[in-house]
Amino acid sequence: GSLPVWIDRQGGRSAPLVAAGTNTQLALSPDGKRLALVAAEGAAAGQKTDLWIVDLERGSRSRLTFEGDVADPTWSADSRRVAYDRTGAAVGGGADIFWKPADGSGEEESLVSGPELTFPGSFSPDGRYLAFDHTTPGTSNSDVWILALDAGGEQRAVVATEAQEFNGRFSPDGKWLAYLAAAAGRTELYVRPFPSGSGRWQVSTGGATEPHWSADGTELFFRKAGTLYRVAVGNTDSGGAFLA
Repeated sequence: GSLPVWIDRQGGRSAPLVAAGTNTQLALSPDGKRLALVAAEGAAAGQKTDLWIVDLERGSRSRLTFEGDVADPTWSADSRRVAYDRTGAAVGGGADIFWKPADGSGEEESLVSGPELTFPGSFSPDGRYLAFDHTTPGTSNSDVWILALDAGGEQRAVVATEAQEFNGRFSPDGKWLAYLAAAAGRTELYVRPFPSGSGRWQVSTGGATEPHWSADGTELFFRKAGTLYRVAVGNTDSGGAFLA
């Protein structure tokens, strides 16, 4: 498994934030105080994964889910809840999206369910929307959809073309949606307006994975061939174009 560490602007690394184990995925809460960590209980090969919450101020670690097969932790904008998908939960063996209070004070609730493969991407900063990956059963056609959390659970596609689109990430001001698109054997990072507007802008060249915004929205981070990159982004110009 991987060891989560802090990395500073010069590439320096801190000591590991948790002990070595079967850690596979992590997500930092928006307030910077906690980690959501996907790991197996113990080191047994093939053991089902669950979600753990690490308090970075106290150094404590507590288990949040117990059903297994959990992946893709995603914090709500207010750092109070964590969304995740659970494989095998959907009809036909897909993946459904749930969320649960991060302090363990409540039961999990279903957000997106059905035969499709669905994976959470990010919550809008105002808490009104969840961007998630939506894959049609029996195909590899992945698109970026939006779940409206305050409008009766309406779901709609926001980025859907012949390419594979996934990993939708809201900007901190909620005006832009970064996402990955795979076509012709290569995956690149793009940005488009949200909730409406025309145009899209390519941010990466030569490939990209794992997009994330900086907390102030002035940078986009992504990985390429094992290296972490950042791109400075500015405000829109007078014509509404995205500047990177």
